[in-house]
Amino acid sequence: MVGSETVGGKDGEKKKAGPAVSRKQKREAERSGEARIEERIAFLRREIERHNRLYYQDARPEITDAEYDALFRELEELEKRYPLFADPSSPTTRVGADSVPARRTVKHRYPLLSLDNTYSLGELREFDRRVREVVRKPVYSVEPKVDGVAVALVYNEGKLLQAATRGDGITGEDVTENVRTIRTLPRKIASRAAWVRGELHLRGEVYFSRRRFAVLVREMEERGEVPFANPRNSAAGTLKLLDSAEVARRGLEIFIHSVVGTRESHFNSLDRLEKAGFPVVPDRTLCRDFEEIEREVEERRARRRTYDFDTDGLVVKVDDPEAQRELGEKSRSPRWAIAFKYEPETAETKLLDIECQVGRTGVITPVARLEPVLLSGTTVSSASLHNEEEIRRLDIRIGDRVRVQKAGDIIPQVVGVIPAETRSESFRMPTRCPACDTKLVREEGMVKWKCPNPECVAKIRARILHFASRSAMDISGLGDKTLESLLAARLVRDPADLYSLTVEELARLPRMGEKSAANLVRSIQESRFRPLHRLIVALGIPNVGEKTARDLEETFGSLDALRNATREDLASIGDIGEIVAGSIRDFFDDPAEAEVIRRLGEAGVRAVTEKARRRSLSDGPWAGKKVVVTGVVPGMTREEAEEAVRRLGGRAQSSVSGRTDLVIFGEGAGLKLEKARKLGIETMPAEEFATMVRKSG
Repeated sequence: MVGSETVGGKDGEKKKAGPAVSRKQKREAERSGEARIEERIAFLRREIERHNRLYYQDARPEITDAEYDALFRELEELEKRYPLFADPSSPTTRVGADSVPARRTVKHRYPLLSLDNTYSLGELREFDRRVREVVRKPVYSVEPKVDGVAVALVYNEGKLLQAATRGDGITGEDVTENVRTIRTLPRKIASRAAWVRGELHLRGEVYFSRRRFAVLVREMEERGEVPFANPRNSAAGTLKLLDSAEVARRGLEIFIHSVVGTRESHFNSLDRLEKAGFPVVPDRTLCRDFEEIEREVEERRARRRTYDFDTDGLVVKVDDPEAQRELGEKSRSPRWAIAFKYEPETAETKLLDIECQVGRTGVITPVARLEPVLLSGTTVSSASLHNEEEIRRLDIRIGDRVRVQKAGDIIPQVVGVIPAETRSESFRMPTRCPACDTKLVREEGMVKWKCPNPECVAKIRARILHFASRSAMDISGLGDKTLESLLAARLVRDPADLYSLTVEELARLPRMGEKSAANLVRSIQESRFRPLHRLIVALGIPNVGEKTARDLEETFGSLDALRNATREDLASIGDIGEIVAGSIRDFFDDPAEAEVIRRLGEAGVRAVTEKARRRSLSDGPWAGKKVVVTGVVPGMTREEAEEAVRRLGGRAQSSVSGRTDLVIFGEGAGLKLEKARKLGIETMPAEEFATMVRKSG
């Protein structure tokens, strides 16, 4: 046969070979394969650049970090395997994204590098092996990887001179004025020790606490806006604002995680900063071998949910600065540090329905009703879809399968849609209130639909639930079902009605025994003496969250003084501004709100300022004690547990030392508990601490 040849087979058999392949054909095949590789590389570069813009500039990512990392790693591998397609402008040669030209750019004196990351313990072990090839006995600092926005800070002669974002690692955006609004960050270092003379270069992560993020999400939803996807995106968007007063109102926070150019060990330099009043990354520890690092990885897997900030893993750094210099850097990352990331927790489930809920201000919010699915330790059966435009963007329809994750490990959100084979019709917003049938209205240029009826039972229900919520008056026992029964029996119509409820009335409600009724009445009566800022939050003033409420408490000291404040008085408070001042004044000028406040006063609601509350606790059981909380405390985040320590008169600390008086330990407690026991420091189980806090009120 033309174009074939015979070759020797097994036992001398003659076999026919396939068609002969010429050199020209081979070269064409190679070129075809190379073309496909080049096309894939070009596609990956375009996609990564697009996702960089969405992540760094627009603060609205479309994919998870794990999905982004997979794209980035594939590009790195292809560029390594096919160097003929190298390109100096590839995203693998740069850090982060190019700066947005809306702000002045500044050049970093020290490049602001990114970190290599891994999801594999095997790769983490390989990092340790590479380090040990250069450093004989390395000591590692292990700390939470705060999921925030990287910033470079420069202090000169102890004063905050400049703050800049990462940008491309060489130049970043000047965000000094916005960073100066962060209350926990010193503008001036009190100490005049030698280490603050000249320039001090710090690295940090700007973030929103989970608690503050939840408040911002509620505020955005009440305005009919699509909230940021998570605390990191919210922080990134806020840092880009040109209005520093609005930045201050939102309440950014920061953790410092590195001192640049120091000869002191990384761990000790952070300790020094902490003593000087800087908010440094918490829950740090030292490890001397891979086994200790591996144990930290496992212990922190569950413990990270107790933090009041987002963390997607931990950072392992060589502690000795001399060893860091010896190990050196690559083009975009140091060789002496690595980030270990936990696999993102997402779940796939079925969309059963889309319902519309009425909020306390009347805003209509579509909610996805889901087939129950376990996610981040809890069962999720619903997720907000925000508004009509978001539903159109997702093109989500009843019967589709959806991917769900928790923003800030708190708020369930739909992050992806897998269309059903046979799809239902597109969702349409109702034209009438689903609770009271009043015709919905929409202000010109706004995306939110609202129910204008002040007597709408759904608005009343949402308002009372907000009033009783944990961040407001904290009335335990007043849940959805109990409130439904109260509304059905016409026992309450507004928050002031709660204070006239009796045990006898409550005991007659369905599923409410005499003991439960007595507990609820006691909780309602105890709420009369909450701190003033909690009452301000509970009133539900538009655009006023916990941080603004604390500012108002500190400035005015009483509800009467706040009610009598003019717009000018309110706007003069640095973090408030004209818009929020107008919201506050309009609220107190509303006759219906004034009547509720009058009746709350008649019911004996006597909110006290935080200063007065602290004075009353100055002789508490832990007055003057230095207390460390480690591990999981039932029913509390780490920040809530530390606040409880302060309410008991103690001083919350992040690390154990010979001066520590007490260590509270829960599930996941590790080296801090071991150290406390070695030093003979008193310890207390977290369950006992939680009981003590509940009894103290």
